[in-house]
Amino acid sequence: MPYQAIVAECGLVGVIRTINASLAVHPQFVEPDEEPNWRKVWHGFLRDAGEFQSAFKAMEQEFAERQFEEPGVVLHVLGLRLWGVEIGELAKTEQDVISEGKTYIDDLRRSGKLRRYRPSIGFHDAAYGLSYHKKTPAFGELHAHFVDQCEAAYQDGWPKLANGLMDDISGDAEAFYQRVCWPGGSTRPDCAEDPILASLSPKLFVDRLIECTPDGQRVVLEALKERYAHGRLANELAAECKWLLDVQIELDGRMTDLPRIRQYSLSKDSSRLLGHALAQAREAVDVTNIPTSLDGVVTTSAV
Repeated sequence: MPYQAIVAECGLVGVIRTINASLAVHPQFVEPDEEPNWRKVWHGFLRDAGEFQSAFKAMEQEFAERQFEEPGVVLHVLGLRLWGVEIGELAKTEQDVISEGKTYIDDLRRSGKLRRYRPSIGFHDAAYGLSYHKKTPAFGELHAHFVDQCEAAYQDGWPKLANGLMDDISGDAEAFYQRVCWPGGSTRPDCAEDPILASLSPKLFVDRLIECTPDGQRVVLEALKERYAHGRLANELAAECKWLLDVQIELDGRMTDLPRIRQYSLSKDSSRLLGHALAQAREAVDVTNIPTSLDGVVTTSAV
């Protein structure tokens, strides 16, 4: 039996890939010129002193030039710099390294080079199968700042994502449905987990909803129904409660401008598909005390 068939039959494909990935980054299997300087520093205990010092100096230069962008690598370098202070290789204080590390992270955010990153600290979450060198309170502070700034950078992009969703509310609106909820058998949606719609104008949303075909309008409302199922308005999508109420208020205010048949169908579909979610939203938001974003005055109407 061919080697590949044996591997597949025994279910070892994943194991082989893991082994190959580990070998690919192990210093004994990587040519010196191919190994990045930060990894030479990480494996410093296997190097002679001169090679280690040269690699550390090169890593510092790359740090100064902001060459590290991949999340796991950035965190490794931050930990290695703290370790460098501990062993006397880096002539700085721990506080210096913390301050410089935070500035580095902030610079990455300003240049638009941060992306979402949410793993916890631990060996299995470190990059390239290598544990972080300094899992200390100082490293924890830098790690927390990195995660916070990555999340903030991700949220900075919510308005753009939300406006992009409006382009998907056209025709049968299936593209919108596939992106905002978890339909079975679809690829991972990019806008289903976070309250991205809260950054969208309720008026713009209703404009696009009204422009849809009758079938498209129903798909959009079904997408919202599915999005808010399983109590998600009380949890990860809580920030969309007020947005949803604002949408309903805006829609109610536009009904009289629609043909009677559209008034009838939209009213029925809205009540049937969004009634439960709207009730949850009203329960979560004290509508008698908190103004909506429409005009500062709350008005309610039957769904």
